[in-house]
Amino acid sequence: MDETKFDLSLYMQPIWRGRTIHHESIMLLEDADGHIPDVPLLYQADQIYRVRSSDLLTDYVPDIDFRLVDGKLFVPPLSTLPRTRHDDYYLKEKVEGQCFPLNPTIGSGYIAFGEGAAFHHKQLAVTYTHHDTFPGEIPFFQGSLLPGTIDRLQQRSSLHMLIYGDSIATGANASGRSKAAPFMPGWFDLLAETLRTAYGHPAIRLTNTSVGGTSSRWGADQAQARAARHKPDLAIIGFGMNDGSGRVRPEDYLANIQLIIDRIRAVNPACEFILIATMLPNIEVSSFWGMQKDYRPGLLAMEGEGIAVADMTAMHETLLKRKRYYDMTGNNVNHPNDFLARVYAQVLAAMLIA
Repeated sequence: MDETKFDLSLYMQPIWRGRTIHHESIMLLEDADGHIPDVPLLYQADQIYRVRSSDLLTDYVPDIDFRLVDGKLFVPPLSTLPRTRHDDYYLKEKVEGQCFPLNPTIGSGYIAFGEGAAFHHKQLAVTYTHHDTFPGEIPFFQGSLLPGTIDRLQQRSSLHMLIYGDSIATGANASGRSKAAPFMPGWFDLLAETLRTAYGHPAIRLTNTSVGGTSSRWGADQAQARAARHKPDLAIIGFGMNDGSGRVRPEDYLANIQLIIDRIRAVNPACEFILIATMLPNIEVSSFWGMQKDYRPGLLAMEGEGIAVADMTAMHETLLKRKRYYDMTGNNVNHPNDFLARVYAQVLAAMLIA
C-alpha cells in the first residue's frame, strides 16, 4: 500500500466507535516563552503508536520526538517535531494575505491565516489507542426520515446526490484539492465512495454545484439553475458559515433553506434532503464568529419525512471541548482540515448506513 495516500477504510472509521484513532490531527504551537504545552487529544491516550507528518511521509521517533504523559502527547526538549512559533501565529504586524485581525475581546494584533495546504503542512497525524467513550452525541441511522434514499441504496437503483453549499461544501483545504499528500478528496467524495462500498452500489452519481463565499440567500437565488435543474434524488445542503459571519437572522436563513427545498421539490417531489448544521468558525478571528450556532435549532425543527439534519454544529462543539481549533482547521478561520472533513463524511455516512 502507498502510505503517502489516504486509506478510505481507515479514514471512515467513526471517531466515536472503537478503541483506535487513526491520524488524528494536531498542531504544535509554542507559548509566549517558546515552550510547547502538552497536546490534548480527543481521548485520553493509552498508547501512542505513531506520529507522522500530515503528508504521511515522515515518521517521528517515540521517546525522542514524543512521549505519552497523562493521556496527552508530550514533546521532549530535543524533539524534531515541527512547531509553529508563537509570534508567527499571533502577529504584531499585519502581513497581507497571511493573517486576520485578532478578535478584540481576546487581544490586539493579528492571527495567522492560510489557504491551500498552509495549515495542513503545520499539522501532524497521531495514531493511538484509548479506553474512554465519546464525549458527545453519537450520529445515528436516519432511515425513517430518508426512506426513499435508503430504498434506492438497498435496491441498488440509481441514486443522484447533489451537494449544494458554500466553500466547506466545495472541499476547500482538503489535501487532495490542495494537491498535497495524502491527497484526501472532499468529504462528499469520501461519503459517496463509502456508500458505494457499503451497499455494493456503483450507480451512485454525485454532482457538486457549491461555490465558496456564498450564503443561503445566494443559494435560494441560484436554486433553480444550480440545484433544481439537476433533479437530484438526495440533496445535501450546506450553507450557514457565511450567513453566521454576516449575522443573517435565523428566520431569514431558514426561509432561504426552505426556498431551496421548495424549488428542488417543484421539479422532483420525491427528492429527500440532508441539511448540514455548519461547523463553527475560529472565535479568535475578528468578524467571523457570529450566528452560526443559532441556525441549528431551526434546522432541527425542519426534520420530518424526507428531511434530516447532519449536526456538525454539535459535533464540532464536542470536539472543541477536547481539542484546539488550530488542530482541526484547514485555514485557521472557517474551513475543516482533513481530520474534520473526515468527521463530516463519517456523520453523513452514519445517517445513511445502518
